[in-house]
Amino acid sequence: MDLRLPRLSRWRLLLLPFSLSYTIIIGFRNLLYDAGLLKAKALARPTIAVGNITTGGTGKTPLVQALANHFLQSKRTAAILSRGYKSDAESTGVVFRSDSSSNPTQQQVGDEIAMLARKLPGVWFGVGADRSAMAKKVALEGDPALYLLDDGFQRRDVARDLNIVVVDASNPFGNRYCVPAGILREPLAELRRADLIVLTRCETVSQAQLDLIERQILAKNEAVRIVRTTTRIEKLRRLHGEGELPPAAAVWAMAALGNPYGFEYTIARAGLKLSGTTWFRDHHRFRDEEVQEVEKRARTAGASAVVVTEKDAVKLSPSHFREMPCYVLEIGIDFGDQADIFWGIIDEVVPC
Repeated sequence: MDLRLPRLSRWRLLLLPFSLSYTIIIGFRNLLYDAGLLKAKALARPTIAVGNITTGGTGKTPLVQALANHFLQSKRTAAILSRGYKSDAESTGVVFRSDSSSNPTQQQVGDEIAMLARKLPGVWFGVGADRSAMAKKVALEGDPALYLLDDGFQRRDVARDLNIVVVDASNPFGNRYCVPAGILREPLAELRRADLIVLTRCETVSQAQLDLIERQILAKNEAVRIVRTTTRIEKLRRLHGEGELPPAAAVWAMAALGNPYGFEYTIARAGLKLSGTTWFRDHHRFRDEEVQEVEKRARTAGASAVVVTEKDAVKLSPSHFREMPCYVLEIGIDFGDQADIFWGIIDEVVPC
């Protein structure tokens, strides 16, 4: 197993001093928490943190959705605490109980929370930068059985009973440098804080690659439990109106994701022919002229429709895609033969 750091391209080499400075700052902060000089606030209910050690999309949101659904089915009300990245609530804070017909908009609470609220009617949400304050507000209104701390691995100011880290098997650690020269949000050594690693998109790599990823993780935390998962294709629905795509239809992919190539792979698994792609930065809000340009490129390439993710769908209105139909590819997380192991670990933390 070769754990040496790879060489950097010339432009990434220029970013290395910033990465080193960032690593030092993060390391000093973690040292203060490890020494007890900074304290994590315990919430009033059991707390499960779900987060990443890298930037970009790892499949964290489908896991949060699966957890919330699991607790709903067993009559345990979960409250999801999220920062609401680039939303109005990030600075102001908002608490709400999701409804099947009326929820805050993407601009108010962020794309991921807007999507989760649509998928999880009856779940409480506390959206804002101060997760502890949001937890207290949720408790006053909803009295949840537990908290799900979304994107919570780096939030060491909030105590948790289970620390889950999601690792994308298709790109687990990038070049193993911290941002901005790499994609790590913390050095890999910080995996020592994880209680459970969920490997996602395992269908995209070989068994040998999965074994190597697990060895790299265990080298940092030999006691951590690791669960392998795959992406489950649930539905391909029309964004607005009715209609179905014929099998093997030619489509154009549009997405604003941290890892759009996972989406590209899933489109292929759905049996669709990919004519081309348009990628935007994660959490990007689409402008009318951008959508019109995507339609133009898709028509020129001979595509019969545009396919987007659920997270991006909440940012699109009926006024978009006037010239071409748009479809939403809905996905979930599949635990396969490790489902009993995963849910057994979860139910240890929050018993039925």
